[in-house]
Amino acid sequence: MARDALIAFPLADGPVLLMTAILDPAGRNPTCSPPSNARTGKQTNAALGPAVRQRRRVLAVVIKAKLHAVNTGVATAEVEFRAHIVSPDGQSIGRLLQPQLRAAHDSGCISTPLSCAGGDHE
Repeated sequence: MARDALIAFPLADGPVLLMTAILDPAGRNPTCSPPSNARTGKQTNAALGPAVRQRRRVLAVVIKAKLHAVNTGVATAEVEFRAHIVSPDGQSIGRLLQPQLRAAHDSGCISTPLSCAGGDHE
Protein backbone atom coordinates (compact mmCIF):
# COMPACT_ATOMS: atom_id res chain seq x y z
CA MET A 1 0.00 0.00 0.00
CA ALA A 2 1.41 3.39 -1.00
CA ARG A 3 1.61 6.19 1.53
CA ASP A 4 2.55 9.80 1.10
CA ALA A 5 4.54 12.31 3.09
CA LEU A 6 2.82 15.66 2.91
CA ILE A 7 2.98 19.16 4.23
CA ALA A 8 0.04 21.54 3.90
CA PHE A 9 -0.29 25.22 4.77
CA PRO A 10 -2.37 28.24 3.77
CA LEU A 11 -1.17 30.78 1.21
CA ALA A 12 -2.96 33.91 -0.03
CA ASP A 13 -3.71 32.23 -3.39
CA GLY A 14 -5.14 29.10 -1.73
CA PRO A 15 -4.13 26.09 0.33
CA VAL A 16 -0.74 24.57 -0.54
CA LEU A 17 -0.01 20.85 -0.44
CA LEU A 18 3.45 19.41 -1.05
CA MET A 19 3.47 15.65 -1.25
CA THR A 20 5.78 12.79 -2.15
CA ALA A 21 5.09 9.06 -2.30
CA ILE A 22 7.20 7.30 0.32
CA LEU A 23 6.02 3.71 0.41
CA ASP A 24 4.98 1.14 -2.13
CA PRO A 25 6.51 -2.23 -1.23
CA ALA A 26 4.54 -3.93 -4.01
CA GLY A 27 5.66 -1.43 -6.65
CA ARG A 28 8.93 0.06 -7.83
CA ASN A 29 10.76 2.00 -5.19
CA PRO A 30 14.30 2.30 -3.86
CA THR A 31 13.74 -0.45 -1.31
CA CYS A 32 12.90 -3.22 -3.79
CA SER A 33 15.55 -5.48 -5.25
CA PRO A 34 15.40 -6.74 -8.84
CA PRO A 35 13.10 -9.76 -9.26
CA SER A 36 16.07 -12.13 -9.34
CA ASN A 37 17.00 -11.04 -5.82
CA ALA A 38 13.51 -10.64 -4.37
CA ARG A 39 13.54 -9.52 -0.76
CA THR A 40 11.58 -11.22 1.94
CA GLY A 41 8.87 -9.33 3.76
CA LYS A 42 11.20 -8.82 6.70
CA GLN A 43 13.96 -7.43 4.47
CA THR A 44 11.52 -5.10 2.72
CA ASN A 45 10.19 -3.80 6.04
CA ALA A 46 13.74 -3.22 7.29
CA ALA A 47 14.57 -1.23 4.14
CA LEU A 48 11.39 0.86 4.23
CA GLY A 49 12.31 2.79 7.38
CA PRO A 50 15.42 4.45 5.90
CA ALA A 51 13.60 5.07 2.60
CA VAL A 52 10.74 6.82 4.40
CA ARG A 53 13.13 8.98 6.40
CA GLN A 54 15.08 9.87 3.25
CA ARG A 55 11.94 10.99 1.38
CA ARG A 56 10.84 13.08 4.35
CA ARG A 57 14.27 14.72 4.58
CA VAL A 58 14.24 15.51 0.86
CA LEU A 59 10.76 17.05 1.10
CA ALA A 60 11.96 19.19 4.02
CA VAL A 61 15.03 20.34 2.05
CA VAL A 62 12.88 21.30 -0.95
CA ILE A 63 10.54 23.34 1.23
CA LYS A 64 13.43 25.00 3.07
CA ALA A 65 15.03 25.95 -0.27
CA LYS A 66 11.75 27.46 -1.50
CA LEU A 67 11.30 29.40 1.73
CA HIS A 68 14.91 30.61 1.58
CA ALA A 69 14.36 31.86 -1.99
CA VAL A 70 11.27 33.74 -0.79
CA ASN A 71 13.04 35.10 2.31
CA THR A 72 15.99 36.44 0.31
CA GLY A 73 13.77 38.01 -2.36
CA VAL A 74 14.83 35.71 -5.18
CA ALA A 75 11.21 34.62 -5.70
CA THR A 76 7.77 35.19 -4.25
CA ALA A 77 5.85 32.63 -2.25
CA GLU A 78 3.21 32.55 -4.96
CA VAL A 79 5.79 31.69 -7.63
CA GLU A 80 7.57 29.07 -5.52
CA PHE A 81 4.40 27.28 -4.43
CA ARG A 82 1.97 27.99 -7.30
CA ALA A 83 2.10 24.46 -8.73
CA HIS A 84 1.24 23.05 -5.30
CA ILE A 85 -1.84 25.20 -4.66
CA VAL A 86 -4.87 22.95 -4.27
CA SER A 87 -7.83 23.54 -6.59
CA PRO A 88 -11.42 23.23 -5.37
CA ASP A 89 -11.58 19.65 -6.69
CA GLY A 90 -8.57 18.65 -4.55
CA GLN A 91 -5.93 18.44 -7.28
CA SER A 92 -2.83 20.59 -7.37
CA ILE A 93 -2.64 23.30 -10.00
CA GLY A 94 0.51 21.65 -11.33
CA ARG A 95 -1.29 18.34 -11.90
CA LEU A 96 -4.22 20.06 -13.54
CA LEU A 97 -2.00 22.01 -15.93
CA GLN A 98 0.55 19.30 -16.72
CA PRO A 99 -1.35 17.71 -19.65
CA GLN A 100 -2.15 21.13 -21.14
CA LEU A 101 1.45 22.31 -20.83
CA ARG A 102 2.75 19.10 -22.40
CA ALA A 103 0.30 19.44 -25.31
CA ALA A 104 1.24 23.09 -25.82
CA HIS A 105 4.93 22.23 -25.79
CA ASP A 106 4.48 19.29 -28.17
CA SER A 107 2.51 21.47 -30.59
CA GLY A 108 5.19 24.16 -30.54
CA CYS A 109 3.06 26.76 -28.77
CA ILE A 110 5.60 27.02 -25.95
CA SER A 111 9.10 28.07 -26.90
CA THR A 112 12.25 26.56 -25.47
CA PRO A 113 14.12 28.75 -22.96
CA LEU A 114 16.90 29.43 -25.47
CA SER A 115 14.50 30.66 -28.12
CA CYS A 116 12.88 33.00 -25.59
CA ALA A 117 16.24 34.51 -24.63
CA GLY A 118 16.65 36.14 -28.04
CA GLY A 119 19.58 35.91 -30.39
CA ASP A 120 20.77 32.97 -32.45
CA HIS A 121 21.30 29.80 -30.39
CA GLU A 122 21.86 27.17 -33.08
